[in-house]
Amino acid sequence: MSQEPTIPGQDNQNRSAPHVSEFAGELSRLLIGTTFELLGGVAHASAEAFQTANSHVSTQHPNIVEGMLKGNARFLEEMSHTMTTVAERLRSRHTAGSDQSDPGGPASAAP
Repeated sequence: MSQEPTIPGQDNQNRSAPHVSEFAGELSRLLIGTTFELLGGVAHASAEAFQTANSHVSTQHPNIVEGMLKGNARFLEEMSHTMTTVAERLRSRHTAGSDQSDPGGPASAAP
C-alpha cells in the first residue's frame, strides 16, 4: 500500500473552497456595485456642475469665471455625497462580513 504525499491541512482547504468561492463572489459584487455607484455619482455631479455653470453664464450679465467656480464647487459637493454613500456601503458590508465570519466579533463584544 503506497500512500500519496499529502499536505497538512489539505482537507481543510477542500472544505473551505466553497466558502472562499462565495467570498470571492461577494467581493466581486461589492466592487462592481461600488464602481457603478462611483460612476453614477461622477455623472450626476458633472450634470449638476454644468447646470450650475450654465445658469451663471446664460444670465443677462454673464460671468464665466463665476460660473466655472460655482460649477466646480457644485461638482465637489455632489461628489462628497457620493463618496459618503460609498463609504457607508463599504463600512456596512465590512461590519456585516466581520460579524458573520467571527462569531465572537465586535457585535457580541460587551461595551
